[in-house]
Order: sequence, then C-alpha cells, then structure tokens
Amino acid sequence: MIYLRQSTASQEIPLGYFVDSTDGNTEETALTIANTDIKVWKTGATTLANKNSGGATHISTGIYYAVLDATDTDTIGPLVIFCHVAGALAVRVECCVLDEAVYDALLGTVAIATATNITVWPSARIASARCTRSSRFRFAASSRESGRDRKSASRIIPPRTSSMWT
Repeated sequence: MIYLRQSTASQEIPLGYFVDSTDGNTEETALTIANTDIKVWKTGATTLANKNSGGATHISTGIYYAVLDATDTDTIGPLVIFCHVAGALAVRVECCVLDEAVYDALLGTVAIATATNITVWPSARIASARCTRSSRFRFAASSRESGRDRKSASRIIPPRTSSMWT
C-alpha cells in the first residue's frame, strides 16, 4: 500500500511490472503510457476516472512511474490505480490518501512529540507527553528492571479533564 497526502501535487508512484501480454514474462520497457491509460478509483466513486494529467515514464526493467497531482488525491481513503496498455498485462496499484496532518505526522517532517513537550525522568525510565485538551490520547511508556530481567510496557491512556491537561 502506498500512502499519499491529500490534495498534494507531485506525488510519484511506481507502476509495474509491465510484462508482455503474450508470454507474461518479458519486461515491457518502451511503452507509451498516457494519462488516459491510467484509471483512478477514489473512495465512493461508481466509475473510474482518467488520471488528471501526465502519463507514466519508464524507470527500469518494466517499472514505470506516474506523478499524481492534487486533483488525483483530493479524496481521503482508498485509491486504486489501474493501467492496461496494449501489448502488456494490466497493472493495479493500491494507495491510501491520508489527511494532510495525519500524513505529516506519520510520514512527513512533522514530529508527533518534540523535545519541548516531552518530560523524561531517566532514573525512573518514564517518559510522559504533555497533551492539549484537543488530544485524543495520551501516550505513556514505562520500563522497569527486575534483577537481570528488563520488562517494558506501552499503553494508551484516554484523555482526562484534570488540571494536568492544558
């Protein structure tokens, strides 16, 4: 599964292997793939749409890449890309379009927790994240040593409405 950022241009995705439709083995390295050869299914759609603009370019050994734009990725949820070009077997790629904030937190450059909102007590080996009222969960991780055995546990604690939540 390829994760994509919602309504964001210039997201490259691989397409392939494109192999010969006759023998099902020979790599197709000289296909002309137009945007109308690339069909996109978005969450909730009842039909396939042509990729908005631009086709696909060969990378190596039958693998091509296409660049999706903001129109192609404007709907959150599953997105499936189909491509069938004369002379090659059909290719299908499954993607998931994520909300911008979710994508940035999971895969982008935005860190979920930074040094300014984490308090660490090394002697107790406990890390606690300070959250806001808008936070859905508070993550707590702890570990302890018992003789030579070291055990660690992680848990998700639902938000509370106490004075510690700012």
